Amino acid sequence: MSPGTEKKFFFYQPLQDEALSRKMISKEKESELETKPSEIIDVIKTCCEFDNQINLISEAYHLVYGGPKNLLDESLNLTEIKTPMENNVLHIAAWNGNDEIATLLIERAPKLLSPNNKNNDSVLHVAARGGNISTVKILLEGYTSFLIETLKGMSLGSGLTNEEFEQTITEELLYFVTRDNDQGNTMFHEAMLCDKSKIGGTLIFKVCELFKTEDQNKKSLSNSCYNYAIDIVNHEKKTALYLAVENENKDAVDLILDKCRKNDLRPKGLSPLVVAIMMRNQEILRIILKHKPTWIHSKDKHERLPLHYAASIGYLEGVDLLLGLCKCCTIKRDKYGYFPIHLASYGGHVEVVKKLLQYCPDPTEMLDTSHERNILHIAANHGKHEVVCYILQSEIPEHHKLINQKDIKGDTPLHLAARSCHPTTVYYLVNQKNKRVDLDLANKNNETALDIL
Repeated sequence: MSPGTEKKFFFYQPLQDEALSRKMISKEKESELETKPSEIIDVIKTCCEFDNQINLISEAYHLVYGGPKNLLDESLNLTEIKTPMENNVLHIAAWNGNDEIATLLIERAPKLLSPNNKNNDSVLHVAARGGNISTVKILLEGYTSFLIETLKGMSLGSGLTNEEFEQTITEELLYFVTRDNDQGNTMFHEAMLCDKSKIGGTLIFKVCELFKTEDQNKKSLSNSCYNYAIDIVNHEKKTALYLAVENENKDAVDLILDKCRKNDLRPKGLSPLVVAIMMRNQEILRIILKHKPTWIHSKDKHERLPLHYAASIGYLEGVDLLLGLCKCCTIKRDKYGYFPIHLASYGGHVEVVKKLLQYCPDPTEMLDTSHERNILHIAANHGKHEVVCYILQSEIPEHHKLINQKDIKGDTPLHLAARSCHPTTVYYLVNQKNKRVDLDLANKNNETALDIL
């Protein structure tokens, strides 16, 4: 395998899957946009009805924006008024945070609470997305009242006890708040996606805490909302907690982790701990480690630990925090056979390499599984002359053993630097005053580094 191929396969920048997927370009065929005339095949038969619908949609927006309240007339069926994206009047009020109109609409037509729009957004989704948490409260209260009235009508003679009645209400309410849209988002995801300057990230959970009735499994919205934030994964494999970290919403992260269950060994979906590392957000990183210290042992599909990611970006402060909880992670390989120190060396992160070497009594044993290369092989092969210089100038005897160590093909670090055409790295290797590099060593093809040059 050529050096270029190796770099592409093993050492792509180790971001989360979400970041990697962004590089894939979709090549969907566009709809036909040309306007070449063709034969007539049909005629609009209900044009006047469409005109009336447009007028009603216009009145709906005027109503929400403070205009006349003609739409609240008893003679109109509000559930039939829909925008092209199938938003109803309550969707419009929820998006705009008009609590007064939302309240009036729920009183006038409570069935407006149930339908989704074309994106499968409920009224809760659009209210949360707009950062309108007071509207979320009104919608939850309105939906609870609607359920009570509906069940009262259905349960006459059904023999439901008061406890069973409350349990049924709670089950329906929990379903309402966990409904997902076409992106797999619940209202909690949408709230965390909202601009943090517009909404306090903790408010949506504070609203949920007001609803304390329990279902038959002793679950209430009050005690379940925080678990939903760490359990429900959207189509991008992100939880609401992940989005809170990504949006640097420190207060929401702290509240969720403080109130959710404590016995999770690993996060669901993409790791909030890893995204905090990749963003170098030390404050949020400390919060996560305080509440979920076991998450440092969670592996992703590349079998990489959080320490692999911290090392790969040269995040020394993050490496320090992780090592403070567990030092054995330094000797855990990823799917490709690399230790965290290999990724630090590949990135040219000298300070992280120094730190991790403190936990490697014999660095000659820290070899990858594919090529049996040490960290100096990795640095030399990828032109990271800063790491090469550090090893060459080190006064630690164990580090000197790395200099002429051979990989599975008999190549020394100098062989790899020469073959990969890294002149600066070659220069430092062959021009050391201490003459530690043996220029006469041959690989299994009986080539010296000078032969390759």
